[in-house]
Amino acid sequence: DIADPELASYLQNVDAVIHLAFVVIAAPAGYDQPGLNVLAARNLVKGIPANPVPLLIHLSSAAVYGPWPDTPVPVTEQAVLRPLPGFLYAQDKVEVEQILLRAYESMNTGRLVILRSPTILGPHAQPYLKNMLHSPFRLAGQKGQALSQCVHELDVAEAIRRCVMQPVAGIYNLAAEPARSLSEWQRRAGGGRVPLPWWLASPGLALGWRRAGGQGPAAWLQGLGNDLVLDGTALYDALDWQPQRLA
Repeated sequence: DIADPELASYLQNVDAVIHLAFVVIAAPAGYDQPGLNVLAARNLVKGIPANPVPLLIHLSSAAVYGPWPDTPVPVTEQAVLRPLPGFLYAQDKVEVEQILLRAYESMNTGRLVILRSPTILGPHAQPYLKNMLHSPFRLAGQKGQALSQCVHELDVAEAIRRCVMQPVAGIYNLAAEPARSLSEWQRRAGGGRVPLPWWLASPGLALGWRRAGGQGPAAWLQGLGNDLVLDGTALYDALDWQPQRLA
């Protein structure tokens, strides 16, 4: 239970913590939505000084970069973090990264690995993502042509495994080539046959987000039309990792 205030008590004698738990769409029943992700990170790190964790791996997101019209293509780990305003998921990712970085910097011991991942696809992908990719409708015009990346969940698991086995630390983009447009991702999934203009498609996307229990407004729609392509060179060099599956 990531909201358990005694979460840190489970850290005794562990070799590594892999922090994947994160509210993406809606909080579990019985929990307040606002701040749950940040609360979990604080619960995690408050026990680390008494129970040092030799390795903590956190799965973050490419959404920490935006995207914005001036986001570099490709974007490296040194880029400024600019989550889209109102996109709570991305804003939480930035704050959680900062909490973990401060905790490990203050201890001056142990390894912290932060992996910034693009959209993760596979059998266990978010249902909202699956529905969007398989929808018969696609965005017409520039909004549907902006480039993005997707990575298969098994490739993410392999990257995490290598982080455990190899002495790496730091922040890495978990990039997967090639970058494709949203329209192309839909086409590959069997959807996107009917083009819709933005003024007609955006209300439907926002409605689908709300019906899925989306965390906050569908603020991520602001980023559609902007490229978000990660530069994965640092991770490739550090882990000799390359995606083996087409998402």
